[in-house]
Amino acid sequence: SKGEYEEAKKLSKNSVWINNSLDIDKISNMANGLPERKINPNSIKICTVGRIDFSKNPELFNKIAEEFPNIEFTWIGEGVLKEKLTASNIKITGWKEKREVINNLNKSDIFILTSLWEGMPLSLLEAMYMKKLCIVSNCIGNRDVIVNGKNGFVCNTLDDYKHIIQDVVDDKINYNAIVENAKKDVENKYSVSIMAKKYEELYKKTVLHIVNSRAFSGLERVAISIIKNLEDTYNSYYVTMDGSIVKKLEQENVKRIKIEKMSVKEIRRICKIYKPDIIHAHDYTATVISSFSFVKVPIISHLHNNSPWIKKVNLNSIALLLASLRVKKFLTVS
Repeated sequence: SKGEYEEAKKLSKNSVWINNSLDIDKISNMANGLPERKINPNSIKICTVGRIDFSKNPELFNKIAEEFPNIEFTWIGEGVLKEKLTASNIKITGWKEKREVINNLNKSDIFILTSLWEGMPLSLLEAMYMKKLCIVSNCIGNRDVIVNGKNGFVCNTLDDYKHIIQDVVDDKINYNAIVENAKKDVENKYSVSIMAKKYEELYKKTVLHIVNSRAFSGLERVAISIIKNLEDTYNSYYVTMDGSIVKKLEQENVKRIKIEKMSVKEIRRICKIYKPDIIHAHDYTATVISSFSFVKVPIISHLHNNSPWIKKVNLNSIALLLASLRVKKFLTVS
């Protein structure tokens, strides 16, 4: 979750945030055929799902149930602290198969989490998708998902839980609008397809194609062709200055990184931001500048023409010789 990401960054800047997710198709199949429960303030049912242990704070769950003796509370799960659930209106189901969990969840109107801490609870995402009003504790994971008053409610104290549940009983909140928002949030932000795509992007190697020219001709055509042909495998960027090439990159839907000029400072700057796995330097100037930037990234030097000076001892050939100490591979034309 975002909250855990913020904590992780305190330990390491090399952190990535990808939300937990829900297999929506699987949940939909399990819920298929179940009657849609309509909220009735006179017969509200409340539930939670998970282990009955310290992290889930069963004592607070029990206190909430004691405040509403006429409401049926259900804890779907099992755990070492079930003796803390002493209120007579609490039912403990024990461990259930997923289909039974969804069936029990469907019979409730309100889902509550009293957790002391969370990562990003799948049970919360399931309850949101099943259109249950979610009332959760103010901890990482919960508050990353629930926007207070929009797709559920976040509580700090026992009184907070009491007031919100009482408002539901008194029909003072727009129950239907909130649960619809919650379901849409799961579909738009927390589906497994979204998570899978982000993991796919994460595991792709990032390649910076560094090009010194601003126009579009043979060299640039080759660079774009490489990027397009490998887009399923690599996360590639075309690094260049402003010029007529920009329009062509937009037409080809190639991602571009703007640099002000071809310099060691600029290459170091963008490498710090984009953290490439490979630098593909197109032609002499890009090769020398990339090599002299001393970025600890493998460099491919792509020499697109067979210049006469390369066979002689001169400043250019000496610079390229020194640059070659940092180059992993050369691509050259005959």
